[in-house]
Amino acid sequence: MKWSHFLLTARQEIKLISRNGTWQVFVFIALSGIVSLQVVFQCIGANTDWGMIASAAHMPYLNAYLFNIAQSLLIIFFITDFFQREKREAWNACIYTRPIENNIYLCGKVMGILCLYVIINIFSIVTCCLLNLLVSDAPFYFPYYLFYLFTLTLPSLCFLTGLGLWLSGITGSRFFAQTILLVLWIVTAFFTPNTYGTLDFLGHSLPNMFSDISGHPNLSSYLLQRSTYLLIGIGLIITAVVLLHRKPNNPKHIRLQSSGGCLFIFIGIISGFIIEFNYSKNEQAREKFRKNYSFYEATASAHIKEHSIIFEQKKEKIFLKSDIVAKNLNPEPLTRIILFLNPGLKITSLREGDHPLIYTRDNQTLSIQRFLHKGDSVHLQIEYEGYIDENFCNIDQPKQKIHESPLDYFIFRFGQKNSFISDDFLLLTPYCIWYPTSIPPVLPGVSYFSYNDFTSFHLYVLHPRQTRIISQGKKSYSGKDTISFHPSHPIKGLSLCGGPYESKYMEIRNSRIELFYFKNHDFFSTYFRHTTGKDLQFEIQQNLLSAHRIDEFLQGIKQYDQQLLLLEIPAIFQKKEQFSIECNNRIQPGLVFLSELGIDMDINHFRNTLSLKNMLRNGMSETEAEANLFITWASSFLTSDSKQNSTAIHQIFGKKQNFQNKPNPYNILPMLHDTHTTLYSEKYPYLDLIIKLLLQEESNLCQFVTITPSPYEREARSFLQGKTIEEVLEQNLPSFFLREILKLKSEHLLDYLTTHTSRQKLFRLIHSIYTQYPHQITFNPFTDIMEDSLRINLKEIVYKWATCKHDGLVQIKDGEILPIFNSDLRMGKIKISNNDKAEELISCQISRGDSIVNHNFYLQPNEAKEVRIIDIFGFFKINTLSKNIPGNLFLISNPWTMANKTPIKLDPIPGKGWYVLDLPLSEFDTPKNEIIVDNEDSTCFKIDLKQNLIQKLWESRKKKYRDLNPLHKRTKSWTPTFSENAYGKYIKNYLYKSGGDGTAKIIWETYINTPGEYEVMVMVHDRSPVTASFISGGTQQPEKKNLTYHYTVYTGKEEKTIEITPKKTSAWVSLGKYHFHKGKVRTTLSDQGEAEQFIVADAVKWVRTDSLEN
Repeated sequence: MKWSHFLLTARQEIKLISRNGTWQVFVFIALSGIVSLQVVFQCIGANTDWGMIASAAHMPYLNAYLFNIAQSLLIIFFITDFFQREKREAWNACIYTRPIENNIYLCGKVMGILCLYVIINIFSIVTCCLLNLLVSDAPFYFPYYLFYLFTLTLPSLCFLTGLGLWLSGITGSRFFAQTILLVLWIVTAFFTPNTYGTLDFLGHSLPNMFSDISGHPNLSSYLLQRSTYLLIGIGLIITAVVLLHRKPNNPKHIRLQSSGGCLFIFIGIISGFIIEFNYSKNEQAREKFRKNYSFYEATASAHIKEHSIIFEQKKEKIFLKSDIVAKNLNPEPLTRIILFLNPGLKITSLREGDHPLIYTRDNQTLSIQRFLHKGDSVHLQIEYEGYIDENFCNIDQPKQKIHESPLDYFIFRFGQKNSFISDDFLLLTPYCIWYPTSIPPVLPGVSYFSYNDFTSFHLYVLHPRQTRIISQGKKSYSGKDTISFHPSHPIKGLSLCGGPYESKYMEIRNSRIELFYFKNHDFFSTYFRHTTGKDLQFEIQQNLLSAHRIDEFLQGIKQYDQQLLLLEIPAIFQKKEQFSIECNNRIQPGLVFLSELGIDMDINHFRNTLSLKNMLRNGMSETEAEANLFITWASSFLTSDSKQNSTAIHQIFGKKQNFQNKPNPYNILPMLHDTHTTLYSEKYPYLDLIIKLLLQEESNLCQFVTITPSPYEREARSFLQGKTIEEVLEQNLPSFFLREILKLKSEHLLDYLTTHTSRQKLFRLIHSIYTQYPHQITFNPFTDIMEDSLRINLKEIVYKWATCKHDGLVQIKDGEILPIFNSDLRMGKIKISNNDKAEELISCQISRGDSIVNHNFYLQPNEAKEVRIIDIFGFFKINTLSKNIPGNLFLISNPWTMANKTPIKLDPIPGKGWYVLDLPLSEFDTPKNEIIVDNEDSTCFKIDLKQNLIQKLWESRKKKYRDLNPLHKRTKSWTPTFSENAYGKYIKNYLYKSGGDGTAKIIWETYINTPGEYEVMVMVHDRSPVTASFISGGTQQPEKKNLTYHYTVYTGKEEKTIEITPKKTSAWVSLGKYHFHKGKVRTTLSDQGEAEQFIVADAVKWVRTDSLEN
């Protein structure tokens, strides 16, 4: 090869392309876009999302990610013109005059193209480095920039260049080549992010973020995948010489170069097959482990009463000895003892005393041939060693979940790992089963599985290799080389962690909270410059926001040696989203595993300087303000059931829509409320989980009336209709949605159980039972105690509850609260009827002070009642779990709502309590002189704005019903939503949209058989004051006043236009009285109004006002 010819061709290609005006514009737009996005998301001080800048890899990776997308589009539009340019003589005249061989000519031109894009990439990197160093809070580490340049963007560049050359050369059409490449790019960019990455030439689906502790998540697999596309790209470029129409100097050189190119392609394809083979092998292993669990699922197991573990690590291999006391708590003898152990750990010895025992090992299952009578115990000594098989740790996860990012950011992929064994860092949790256990932590496909086997653990760590070793229990040292841990109470699982930790702690009433963080990761201290640990302790104990949680917290951690340890761990650690009401792999007994650098811990709460300034402006000291920030964050972060994706990055790059809730993996309440007793029922295996869910929610269920159900609760209610609990559990539902359903079912069971007693008495009895039976109680004794203590027929109730399909129809109307004349008491009343063939359970609640007073009763078929409550209360709630949407009604009683109501005179005034009165079913019939058309009826029509195809497709994806949320900006089409205040027999909803120009309309139509005078009334709801500032983007605007609804009444011969201003309540409003002729008539509502207002359309009724005889 003549290098002078090669370099000359490359230089000439660089000059020609770089002088192209169109190309220059594209490059300028691409680079400007990359810089702008990085400035917005990573360089705007305190407003920057912490999850975008936490680690030193964030800025380099986002820069490479964006450049990879931009360069791909540039290549697609410009490389496909390669061979067309060759046909223009003026384009390469200076090259054609020289005797340059075809292979040198092609390689030189392509190298010029590649070098040009690499130069642009380097310019992008330099710009990002300047941003990183000068205007961003992100840490800086230059080698990451080079790593992503050579492993992420360069292989994509080579592959697309080679593929583009071949497609344009074969098709002879630039348009077809661009179309094929664009389709490939779209499929790769949008449909492969959650796969394992073989077909992702961009590499965006691959785990590729560095941890300061564990490094790259899977470097060998990543480099193999990127090498695949690099080699195939080089091969396609080399073999493209055969597509040149220029005559070769030496045909032999062309064949030789083509053979070399084919070898590159072959090696690249082999690399791809290796990736597929490894994935297939891993999936087969996981499936084998799943089947093994299924085989032993129904086998009775022994209870591990005591477990002493001796642990030693040698490089990446671990050696363990277990001393186990197993007891048979089952009603029948055991013919063998079944234990489970990670398949990567091999048994070297298994003895009972000095006698070896016969055993078989089937993957993770250890079957020991030892007969064990009911109530007997056995003392086992097991020695084992090896590694942790990661495939085994993922068997409960669907395939698509295994390859998702464990954190809340779509583009930053940290990978997923369940255990760490190295000299730098050690982490073993019960989910990887690093010691023998009789009950596995998860069962694949069993959504209601409850992991319960409380064991007295003792752990001895020999010759620790990490700086600090952490586990549950009291820590002690035996000489220089042994650390031991002794939990004072039995716990359900033991974890072991070691690493280069530093720590901070605080004490609250002799209970210790200690935070362990990696060296140089003390970033959070910058947010507490004026606050010491003692200041925080004092403010936490004095702050009213945390007061109701402190006693609950202190009571909960008693069982964990009065300490709660929070440990920072690598971001690669898998965040399992399996359903669990107890612990998950982030929450273990007495331990909370926090994501590295707080990437998904809502650190933005502290970075929001506006909140701090507002508190200082309101008179707080800097110490009080910082402490208040911490308290509100901790209360939400550690005790919330869910978390929100509410940052700008989620709107653009997130997996889910903005403001959509996700399960909170850091919720410690289940751990604090963990019971040591299992309720065993062969017929109702999910009952233990339901009771524990009730116990976790005890304080809420006994103290607070839920006023507004969440959207998830409403979806869960709809999903439950027509299904029993067993039918629900058979379906593969998302964990968070399943939890919402089971919360509804648990409260439904609570309503059944409290038809003749209070919630407080019931919970006291359950706690008493669980104290009396510390490990396990079967269903029959549990029901007997219930019967004896509270006269509750639990067997009958559970059968009703378990077989209930929630398909009843209940009509609720005329709910109101009135002050009582000459009394401080109030009367709440509501009318309710059962129009179904089966009885319905009706739950009534009021809030009295800090407690709930409930009254539950059965409403028989074709029966109607009026429920009254005489008391001093704040809220009145009626609830049914039926086909009604929504299934509950809330009434609020406070001085403001009572001020405008006329007191009711009662003589004599009844005493406090519930009163259920009989009503005739005719009370619920529509009066004969009324015609009512609801928005759900077939004679109600929508006229929406014209939509293009994309808008129609988008609308078709929306749910039928949508919550009226002020954060749903500018709803341009009529959208149905539920509301307790809406008109409706069984489904109470109305339509709403943002104000418009009057083009969109709702038409209520009916047929008048008897002409005469009718009053037209419309059900009106005013929603604009609530939503005005939110629709405009959250800015504080003055309240929009005088919202006007524009109606048109058609009487059969003429139309009348009426404008009304709705009141601040939902009510029937008259449009006037008109003479209607026989035939079709209608009332129309237009969307005329300001864009910051919601126009609401519900129901219309025509009330005949003249006598029926006329």
